[in-house]
Order: sequence, then structure tokens, then C-alpha cells
Amino acid sequence: MRSLAFALLLAAFLPAGVHAQTAILVRDINPNPPAGSPGLEPSQFAAAGGRAVFLAPEGTDYLLWATDGTVAGTSPLARLCAPCGFAPQRAAQLPGLAFYTVVDDNGASHLWRTDGTRAGTFPLSPPLQNAYTASTFGRRLLFEVCDGNGACALWITDGSPAGTRPLQGALSAGRPATGDGRAFFFGRDARGDALWVTDGTPEGTRRLHAVHYADLLTVSGSRAFYLDGGGDYPDELWTSDGTARGTRFVRRFYQPDEHYPPNTGFLKAVAGGIVFVATLGRGDEINLWRSDGTPAGTRRITAFPDPSLEPLTPDGIVPVGNRLLFVATNAAGPRLWWTDGSPAGTAPLTGCPGGCPALQPYWPLIPTAHGVLFTASDPAHGMELWTTDGTGAGTHLFRDLCPGACDSNPEAFTQRGGIIDFRATFNGQSRLVRTDGVSAVELAPIPPAAFPPYGGLFPLDLADVGSRTFFTGLDAQGRQPWVTDGTPAGTRRLAGTASGGSDPRDFAVLGDRLLLTASDGATRSVWTVDAQGTAAPIPGTGVAIDRPGPSGLTVSGGLAYFVSDLGADGMELWRTDGTPAGTLQLAAFPDKALSDLRDVGGRLVLLAQSTTGEQPVFSLWTSDGTPAGTVQRLGLPSDTVGISAVTALGPELYFALQSETASWIYRSDGTAAGTRTILQEGDGCEDPGDGGRFVRLEGLVYFPACGPDGITLDQTDGTPAGTAEVTSFANIGPQSLFAFQGELYYFGYNPDPERLVNLILWKGRTAAEATPLKGGGFSFGDPIAPEFTPLGDRLYFRAWDPAHGFELWRTDGTPAGTVLVRDLAPGPASGDPQGLVAAGGRLWFSALDPDHGRELWTSDGTRAGTRLAVDLAPGPSSAAPEQLTPFGGRLYCAADDGVVGREVWRLDIP
Repeated sequence: MRSLAFALLLAAFLPAGVHAQTAILVRDINPNPPAGSPGLEPSQFAAAGGRAVFLAPEGTDYLLWATDGTVAGTSPLARLCAPCGFAPQRAAQLPGLAFYTVVDDNGASHLWRTDGTRAGTFPLSPPLQNAYTASTFGRRLLFEVCDGNGACALWITDGSPAGTRPLQGALSAGRPATGDGRAFFFGRDARGDALWVTDGTPEGTRRLHAVHYADLLTVSGSRAFYLDGGGDYPDELWTSDGTARGTRFVRRFYQPDEHYPPNTGFLKAVAGGIVFVATLGRGDEINLWRSDGTPAGTRRITAFPDPSLEPLTPDGIVPVGNRLLFVATNAAGPRLWWTDGSPAGTAPLTGCPGGCPALQPYWPLIPTAHGVLFTASDPAHGMELWTTDGTGAGTHLFRDLCPGACDSNPEAFTQRGGIIDFRATFNGQSRLVRTDGVSAVELAPIPPAAFPPYGGLFPLDLADVGSRTFFTGLDAQGRQPWVTDGTPAGTRRLAGTASGGSDPRDFAVLGDRLLLTASDGATRSVWTVDAQGTAAPIPGTGVAIDRPGPSGLTVSGGLAYFVSDLGADGMELWRTDGTPAGTLQLAAFPDKALSDLRDVGGRLVLLAQSTTGEQPVFSLWTSDGTPAGTVQRLGLPSDTVGISAVTALGPELYFALQSETASWIYRSDGTAAGTRTILQEGDGCEDPGDGGRFVRLEGLVYFPACGPDGITLDQTDGTPAGTAEVTSFANIGPQSLFAFQGELYYFGYNPDPERLVNLILWKGRTAAEATPLKGGGFSFGDPIAPEFTPLGDRLYFRAWDPAHGFELWRTDGTPAGTVLVRDLAPGPASGDPQGLVAAGGRLWFSALDPDHGRELWTSDGTRAGTRLAVDLAPGPSSAAPEQLTPFGGRLYCAADDGVVGREVWRLDIP
């Protein structure tokens, strides 16, 4: 039933022409919830179309999710960027719509909109260089976009493509200030910078007055206020009623030099005008001022002789009746003050029952219908939530969330209508608390403050949808989306109910069995899968997950070998034939690390490296599958510092050895007598790398080597005398060699230096034969991982070009036959195919596209025949299939469908 339901669900989301197959879960090896999982890590909540939407990271990508308040109704809508240059940001909301600013890794920006559905989630703006934070303007949105060349324009949108347009030509604009049906902004035209106003139409957008150094644009009632000045800083207060005639100078606030605090950091709208802090001249301290937009109505309302108001923020000023309550910080610390609008009528709040508390600097005052809430402390209660009606007698502890002298540190206040949500910490845990100004209730555990000790400056990340609030909660499943109706009983987690996954690895085919390692949540063991697809652990191979469990499964001579840590003897070498009776320990390696298990002519060869002492000691071991036949064959030179590119080629093993003084190429048959150096490399070039270092072609082994003049291509018969440079490839620099149909393929330097593709595909064993197969390749700095895979008479590989990103390519050995198979993620974004394998006459791989995330794809080598095989995690989420392994007419892989975690899945190969 699960498979049938999944197939029907999948068919509804696949594009036309895509023929889905059904993936079957082999076994939910670890059904337990994940321990210590980071969770979905949701952020940037918003309301859209009766649902909550939020962002969640997936590697360097970000997905936009939506939820209706149920686990089943929580799913991704779209992949916003792959990868993202910066984390997307919630820009604004309109009724039924949410907007996000998205920047890709090229720095191009889009403004995305969503109505909470997949069809209604798409980018609105063209890919411009920047798209800044938007401002709501009635039922529309204003935002500024720039093209990267300094040309900016103010755009307007109603949320539809047709209703999204530049407001007026090439107009440079900052963030608008809206109110009274108009938007004011600073813009630029041919005459220079000016204050502008708009009603949202081109004809209603007009220039009001020139500005020089304007800042802090604020709308209060029907007027705009801003600072401007003719010098190097804004020291003049201006106001505008939206007409050129009504835009006028109010008063200058002279700032003598930069050693004094700035005139003001804000203009705060209040009834009848604005309040702000300012200085008048040398020796004048910062004080609180008020303005109604006239010179006579612009006056100082406090007379502090010291910098008590320097740390004052807009949230530290609250009207209470006909007075202002504010925070002033002097030698006694932050305290509550009140003013009636005159210096004589300004005084500290006193007379609190039991004494007035000490406040936190920079933390806000929160007005409610029942008073003003604030965070403060006293000796009896610690840092807790207090309330005041603006009088000393009406100032008292609101609630002691952490009884006694401990601190709950109420912070991150988020006010909507008559409710306020905030974070408080007690018993070592941060919790979401809700209050209406009369009582408070604890709702759920939430993540701690991101920026202590200034958490009071950062509101919570919430979205209200009807009577419910969505937010990021925190429990054993990590950071997940939660929902609350404002009661503890109605507060619950929406995601994070998936099992932990078994993290299957090391897939290897041994006769009629598939072997792998996996964890059931308590131990990691070796598992077998039989021809019927039934999975079971091999008894005796389990290791507690807090220790190195079995890994490195390698098939050699009819057995599978692995390393593990089952006891007190350190790392151990084991072998298995897939049965309990055929599974046994071969040798223990105290104080050693084992690596590079290779099948060399039906016998296992591996490296051991000491883990004690200042200098590592390397040795070569072999095993025939018995304890007596598991022996050290030779010790490598004592000055060895590293071994790389270990490659088994039939009965021979090749590797590169780096000593303290030189680099060597080694050949070995697994015996001391058959192990020798065949070449000493020079140090005049960059390391050719590990991938595809050694390949066998027509009885000889080819490899790139470092010569005195750069990279050379060498060939060897396995002896020093039979090792010779084929030709110098200093102008090609071959990397990632692969032998196919009697030809040698590799990536090397592009002879066309104007191309952005620096490394392209070449063919040929000598300089005379070397042929550039132009097309896709790699750029300098990218890891060279072409994953060459033959299928029929074509060679397939992954490569990059600036127009398509990393995609699937093929070659028949000619320049004309070296082509892109399909642009899976259209445009310069990358489909990034990985894990290429051939099975059933087709190619199989994982790849990424914006609509399906990273899923399993298949190809017959044609564009039309390259399609999504299965969308295991429906929508833009990624199942991220790995370890693709053909076995018994099926394709097995490790993948995460978003429900059972990362487990073993199988797909029938047609």
C-alpha cells in the first residue's frame, strides 16, 4: 500500500513525459528518532494563503516550505537557489502573499512571491544584481533593484507578474517610508539627489526637493521628516507634506566635530510629530527633542548635563497618556524616566513598591493595553518581566518566571495586536512565553538567543495564520516547525517525526549477496541483502555507535574484508563470506590506522599506519582470508610522510609515496620482493592528484608524473627500466586518466585561453595523438571528478561550462561527438550528476533540478531519454541517493525520503 500510494502521489508531481518508477524501501533499519539531529532548522516564517511558509537549508541551497498546521500538510514548495550566495530573507507580506529576497551564488537577486502553493511560488523580478528590503504600500509592495552598474530603480508590485514593474525609469531610490496613502523616498535623476513622493503611479511620482546628505526618512501622520545637511553629515531637520512648496527646513542641529556623538540615530513617529535625540553645539549633551514640523514646535524636552541618553533607542521611548516614558542611563545604570514635554517636567520614576528595579541597556519598552512591559532586575527576583503604568506606584514585578533570585532574562519581544510573545530562560532551557499584558503562559521550548546579551533587540521569528502562530521549536528532534493556538495543550511540533535513518555505506556485491554497513541506532553492523531483497545484520559484527564500527568493505578472492573496532585491541581486520559462520577476525592492529584495502590478483592488500609517535610509520599487509595468512609484507621507508593514489590494476598495485625529501612512484604485487620504486618524481609542477592517476591500456600502465618542466605522461611495464616518459605534457597537464576502447582520455589545459573552461577533455597517448575534444570541462579550482562511465560505444562523464553549470556529457572520441546530454537544471545552475553507474543498458545517477531536488535519474544517452527515474522525496526536497549499486536486476542505493531517514532502497531495472 505504501508503494502504491507513493507511486500515485509521485505521478501527480512529475512533469509531462517523465515516466516514474517505484522505489521500494528494503528495510527501515533504524526506526528510532534521530539523536542530536539539527532538525529542519526553519526560519523566516510568514503567512501566505492561509498557510505558514518558512525557509529551511539543504546544504548550500534553501527550500521554501509550507504548512497547514499538520505533519502531513508540511512539505516544500520550491528550491529558491542552488546554491545560494546568501541566506534568503523574508522581505514583506501582503494579504495572502509573502515575499522573499533571494540571492544566488553569482550575486544576482530575485524577489520571490508565494501564496502558499507550488504553482503560486515563483520569482517576480528579473535577475538583477541586488533587490533590497521591500516596504508595504497599501496592498502593494515597493522595492529597489540595481543592475550591478550603479543603475537603480524603484519597483512596485501587487504580487502578480503583470503588476510588477519599475515605478519610473532609471530612478535611484532608497527604502521608502510609507503612510497616509503615499510613499516618500530619496531618489536620483539627472538633476541629482532629491526627496520624492509617489502614490504608486508613474504620473503620481514626483520630485519634491533637492537633498545633499539625507537620512532617517520617517512618516508621521500626513508628514514626512528627515535629516539633511550641506556638509559631510545630516545636521538639519526637514519636513514635507508631499508637495514641493510644503517641503521645508525646520531647524539645524550643529555638530562641531566627529569626536561628539552623532546628532541622532533615529526619528520616532509619535502622535503630532516625531521625537529624537540631538545636540546643538560644542559642549552640549545629547537630549530628547520633539517636533511637529514647525520651527516653533521643535523644542528640547529634556536637559541632561551628561550623556545619559546616548544609548537611547526608539524602542526605549513609549507614550503613556500625555507623557513620554523613556530609558536614561547614567552612573546609576539604566533607569525609567518620564517627561511631560518640558525639561522641568522630566524626572526619574521613583516610589516603586519595594524599590524600582534596574533595567537592561538597549532593551525595549513594550506598550500594552494594560501598561508597559520591560525587562529589569532586583535582588529578590533576578532578571524578570516587570510592568508599569508610568507611575512609581504602578510599577511592579509582572511575573517571576524563574522563582527566586535566578534570571529568566525575558527578551525578543514580538508584539501583534493584543498579544506579545517573548523568550525566557529558566531551568537551563529557553521557552516561548505569551502574554496579553495581564497574564503569561509558557508554550514550548525554543532555540536560545542568537546574539546574547542583546537578544532584546531581535524579535522572535513567528507567523500568525488565523488564530494559530507558527515558530521554530526545539526538542530531541532539533529545530523544527511548531504551531500553537496560545495554549500549552494546543502547542505541538509539525516535523521531526521521521526516523533517524541507518546511514548505510560501503555497498559491495559478493556473489549472490549485497553487503553494506548500517546503524540501527545503537550499533553499526555489516548487513546482507539477498537476491529477494531481504536485509539482515550479520551477528557478531555490531559495534556501539560511539566507537569506530565496520567500514571499508572490499571484495577480494570470494570474500569481503572490513576494518572495525570490536574490542580493546584497537583496529581490527575482519572478513566475511556473508554468513555468521564465515565471519571472523583476522588480525588486531593496536595503535594503527588501516586504509586503502585493495583486491590485488585475488588477494587483499592494505596499508597500516602507526598512530603514535611524531613520525607515522607505514607498512604493507596482505591477507588470504585466514589469520595465519594475514601478515605484514614490508615496511615502507621511515621518512614516508604520506601515500596517495593507491590503485589496484589486476595483479599489481601502484601508489605515490611522499617522503621528507622526494616523491616516488611505487609498484607492488603484495610481496616484499615484488615491491619497488619505478620512478622518482620531480618537484617542478603541481600534484597531478589522486583521481585516475594510474590506468592500464594494452599491457602498459599510464600515469601523469611531475617532471622538471611540468607534468609528463609516463608509461611503465612495472619495472624501473620499463618506465619512460611518453612525452612532455607541460602544455596540457593531463589529469583524471581513463582508458576506453583502446584510447586514453583525460582532462587537460584548454588551448583557447579566452574560454572560461580551463580544463577540457583530451584523447591520445602522445603529443602527436593528443586531440582536444572541446566542450564541457572544469574551471581552475574545481575538483576534477568526471566520473567516467562507459555505456555501449560512448563514454559518459560530468563536466562544466559557464552556460550550463555541471551537467552530464558524452563523447564518441571526436570533437563533434563530445556533447552535452541534457541540461538538467536549465541555465548556468548545475544539475551536478553524481554516482554514475551503468546497468540494464542505461546510465543511472543522482542529479539536482529546481523542482525535484537531488533525486535518481536515468539516461539512454539521448536528451529525450534522460529523465527523472523516481522522486523519492516528493517536491523540491532531496532524497540525495548515494552508493548506487546494481545487484540482481535491481539498483540499490542509500536515500532519504524525508520519512524514514537515510535507508536502503531498491529500484527494479527495466
